[in-house]
Amino acid sequence: MNKNTDIYSAMQTEAPYKTYKKVILGKVFLRALDPFSDEPVGIHLEGNPKSNDAGCFFYVWNEKQDVFLKRMNALHFEKGNMIVWETQDVPEDAPEVKQYSDYTEADIEEIAKYKFFKLQSTLKEANSEAFIFRILSKAEELERPEKTLDEIRLRLSEIQAGEVPDGNTD
Repeated sequence: MNKNTDIYSAMQTEAPYKTYKKVILGKVFLRALDPFSDEPVGIHLEGNPKSNDAGCFFYVWNEKQDVFLKRMNALHFEKGNMIVWETQDVPEDAPEVKQYSDYTEADIEEIAKYKFFKLQSTLKEANSEAFIFRILSKAEELERPEKTLDEIRLRLSEIQAGEVPDGNTD
């Protein structure tokens, strides 16, 4: 079997090597390798990540495609616009410095449930619009108090206005 046939077969019968999900409502442009030709291509992901629309997901089928995707789209991963999507629970063996894309939906829910001052402290350390938006969406879904929602919205607007405090730059 040649490489293209192997990849086509894997697409039909196996799970992808990795699955990624965009977590912002806007469109996300990715540079990726075409699985058959190994040529760079541009992909637009769109759809509502809250409802897990099919257009929010991107699949890679081998390690080469995965490495290319991460290198060519590093900014999306650093800012938390893209995350690795795993349907099973992720163990709590997290590194000390966690990238925004490493936060699972369970982590975001836990943060959204923080008491006010702990949440405020977490928000002050964050500098990713997508990350804060994920927290806001989850807090709204959990019907958190208005004071909590206002604090999250305030931090989101600070980031959108480019008011990121010293030491928390990208």
